[in-house]
Amino acid sequence: MRRSYLIAGTIALLAAGWLGSGMLFKSDTGRSAPAVSAEAAQLQEPKPDNDIDVAAGAAPVDVPSGPPLTRPGELVSVQVATSKAEPQPRTIVLRGRTEADRVVEVRAETTGRVVEIPVDEGALVHKGDLIAVLDGADRAARLAEAKALLQQRQAESEASRRLAEKGFAPKLNLAELAANLALAQAQVKSMEVEISHLSIKAPIEGVLDDRNAEVGHYLQIADPVATIIDLDPIVIVGYATERDVSQLEIGGPARARLLDGREVVGALRFIAARAETQTRTFRIEVEVPNADYEIRDGLSAELVVPVEDVPAHRISPAVLTLGPSGEVGVKLVDEADTVRFAPVQILREDSRGLWITGLAPTARMIVVGQDFVIDDQLVRPVETKSGAAETTTQ
Repeated sequence: MRRSYLIAGTIALLAAGWLGSGMLFKSDTGRSAPAVSAEAAQLQEPKPDNDIDVAAGAAPVDVPSGPPLTRPGELVSVQVATSKAEPQPRTIVLRGRTEADRVVEVRAETTGRVVEIPVDEGALVHKGDLIAVLDGADRAARLAEAKALLQQRQAESEASRRLAEKGFAPKLNLAELAANLALAQAQVKSMEVEISHLSIKAPIEGVLDDRNAEVGHYLQIADPVATIIDLDPIVIVGYATERDVSQLEIGGPARARLLDGREVVGALRFIAARAETQTRTFRIEVEVPNADYEIRDGLSAELVVPVEDVPAHRISPAVLTLGPSGEVGVKLVDEADTVRFAPVQILREDSRGLWITGLAPTARMIVVGQDFVIDDQLVRPVETKSGAAETTTQ
């Protein structure tokens, strides 16, 4: 019994000595871990600012080098430019095409064989110019016969009138002789007109665009001879929607841009009173001078018709930004230096930028930094030179 107590006491003494030697806290490398307090550990190993635990072999996270995102309440600097609105015409832009002012198809007015074609296709002809000649055949002889008959009827009518005045002939015969005389005169006139139709002439000035008859062709009445198109003035035709047609006015100015870059100016001369059945659009015509015939029929054109003047601001496209709902607009700074988003409408584009509407007559516009601030954010505005809203890019 005493022996077992002795053995147990010896083991307890050895265990206490081993614990006191510190071997229980030695690391695998044979060095003991230093005992530090919680306060010292916090001083020696401060946490990173991004609250990411980089201990235990965690890879460090790269921080973007670009400008940090701003949050409401942060006071950041932005460049602003004060823009003043200018009156600019609001326009209606339509797709159109050029058309000849008149297209005339010349047809034969009598029968006959073509014996002469004095003009070629594509030639410019004036009103009254000869474009075809038909063979007269026996028409000259028939005209001479009609004239001889007319002379006979005139002599008979004159003789009967004298006899009736002297009482040697009844006056009843005078009415019959007068009718015969009128018929003879009509026959002469008819033959003269038919002979004049043998020479086919241009009814208008223009370009002989298509020649249907050639020498040797025999033409019947109403057979086509040639087509003449009048290109001065040229007509630009477009189709306005139901919403736009009420804003147009006869005589108003308009301009057109052709595919080759040429711009022409004219006046609105026609607005249809009835819509096209298929498209529900209204035909409009703009008359443009074309004395040199440089503008041809059938060219595509962009038709621009100004309707009214509206106040507009000129800006650089880089100033535009998107609103909370995806609408296009700009960011302004009010009197309290607070950011305000304002939706705008693009009026038109020119070589110096965009013209926009929807703003007050005077607007303090953010031209640099608008993508790093949000609505209702207080900022430090830095004024830029006048006109910066037109040229600033980001």
